[in-house]
Amino acid sequence: MRQTKYMMSGGLAFSENKDMEKLRQFSLKGWHVNDFKFMGYLLTKGESSDYIYSVDYRSLQEDDAEEYFDFFLSAGWSHVASQGNIHLFRAQ
Repeated sequence: MRQTKYMMSGGLAFSENKDMEKLRQFSLKGWHVNDFKFMGYLLTKGESSDYIYSVDYRSLQEDDAEEYFDFFLSAGWSHVASQGNIHLFRAQ
């Protein structure tokens, strides 16, 4: 059985909430986002979990990144992946 799969994005500018809900539904089935891929997401197989996902748009300077990600971590969000100014987080 494959351990990775691709999920196409509906376009964050147009369907951010739908994408986040789809990612949640996949997590319930044991497929979790690992990274951004061209026009979508790379999912890896794991144990089922009820993750909620959120996207934040922020341009970061190299010396600001650690503080930025620590802020989310202290609020219960784990950083999943970043691509350019788009940062994906998840929480239980």
